[in-house]
Amino acid sequence: MAEKKRFFYGWLILLTCILIMGLGYAPLVSCASLFTKPVTEDLGFTRSGYALVSTIAALMMAFMSPFIGKIMSKPYMHKALVVCMIGNCLAYYCYSFASTPPQFYVTAACIGFFECGSTMIPVSVLITNWFRKKRGLVMSIAMVGSSIGGTILSPIIGNLIASQGWRFTYKAVGITRLVILVPLVLLVIRRTPADMGTKAYGADEEGETGKARKTEREWNVSLKKAHVLVLCIGMHADFSHCSRHYTDTGLGYGCRICNHHSGLHRLLVPVYCHSRKIGTGTYL
Repeated sequence: MAEKKRFFYGWLILLTCILIMGLGYAPLVSCASLFTKPVTEDLGFTRSGYALVSTIAALMMAFMSPFIGKIMSKPYMHKALVVCMIGNCLAYYCYSFASTPPQFYVTAACIGFFECGSTMIPVSVLITNWFRKKRGLVMSIAMVGSSIGGTILSPIIGNLIASQGWRFTYKAVGITRLVILVPLVLLVIRRTPADMGTKAYGADEEGETGKARKTEREWNVSLKKAHVLVLCIGMHADFSHCSRHYTDTGLGYGCRICNHHSGLHRLLVPVYCHSRKIGTGTYL
């Protein structure tokens, strides 16, 4: 009698990664510009001054990426992810208390630090560890969670800002992220299949024990590929401006969903990296 096939725990890892990108990453990037007009009109400083918030967070992420990448390859990766996720959510909540540009900038630096260790890099490492077969496709599915999250959260956040104010919205979203994501990371995430007594998806077909260790760092290779970096930066440029334009022209919060049609690029970039053999686990 054939042995009953066990449920592969990696599918839960994938689902959690989708939620991390949808709720952990999307509010910080895809939905960040929704706050520009209400914050600047309420506090009286320029949009260019407020735009530095996103710039500072992005620069902090870029600066910390090499260090966080090394941390995420260590056995204590799970603990580091939990700490970064808590810090990410609490720092986002702290935006609600800011009243001057320097306060926003300091908070943004904290956001960039913790976001680096709680979204893109750990998701890339987890997918790389848990999947050998069809890793590019699985990575794409995980990353598209940010587009799904942006599409769903954009009208919700916009309506909250319009009805309750931007400070309340920062608090509500921050608490929601904390309550949902931290327990998920604590209870579901495991660094490697060995932690659950199983093997990576497709490991039996791989048949190369040395290759498994090599691919754990494979995601970092494409950091050295300048054309991938430029590609990702270019595709992210629209997030900071489209929502503001929709508001200024009177199209309303609902039309901002159109801004997230570009989420298709979250499917294309990892597949591109995979096809070019420059690292199947990287998405900046």
